[in-house]
Amino acid sequence: MFSTNENIIHVSSKLKLPYWWVESIAIEYLNCREFAEHDEIWSFNFDLISKQELIEAVQTEKIVVSSPIIQYPPIGEGLLKSLKNYFLGQDYIAEPGSIIEGLVSHNDFPDEVEFLDFMDPILSFFNYFQVYDDGKFWQWKIAESTHIKGESYSMWFSSKIDLTPINEMEVKLGKLRDDIVNPGEQGHAEFKLEVEGYYRELKRIRIGIFSNLWKIHLENKNYWIRSQK
Repeated sequence: MFSTNENIIHVSSKLKLPYWWVESIAIEYLNCREFAEHDEIWSFNFDLISKQELIEAVQTEKIVVSSPIIQYPPIGEGLLKSLKNYFLGQDYIAEPGSIIEGLVSHNDFPDEVEFLDFMDPILSFFNYFQVYDDGKFWQWKIAESTHIKGESYSMWFSSKIDLTPINEMEVKLGKLRDDIVNPGEQGHAEFKLEVEGYYRELKRIRIGIFSNLWKIHLENKNYWIRSQK
């Protein structure tokens, strides 16, 4: 999904961490958005955060649910399909069973999707979450998006955590985006405050979920390590 911000490039190089991880930390935890300034409720501006802020966040935060899904490298026919899609300018679609659960190796890579111009990842949820723990990356499945019969929307479900608050926020989001007030229009100042309040509430909910995800990660990691012996 990657941007090309100089601060993210600098921190990635300085800390010897993948660009996608540093960017995901910024998206998940830092104030890198302008609200209600264009024709959407947000627009990314990574220049709002300093290198030091980014370094501190990357060294402190360990979980994201806004990263591209990490996959095994394609081999054989899958590699040929990937190369063909690349040269045709098409997205690579993961083959069944190619998504990682467990320890991520240096050869594995995130599914790059260019969507930051029209999607803010934290406004929804993801099937998988990623963790940086003691110098290693891990990925675990946590949720499924299920279409609601007779409705025009889907909801997130998990057997391990309660995602009701996330689903409720997505309903609020739909209403917010249905009535966007653009700059220069009457009521824009009030609308901007409403958007800022929405993001504060959403971040509070996500941070609460992350504490449970850390516990799930530790349980999964211990089981994964035992299973490799």
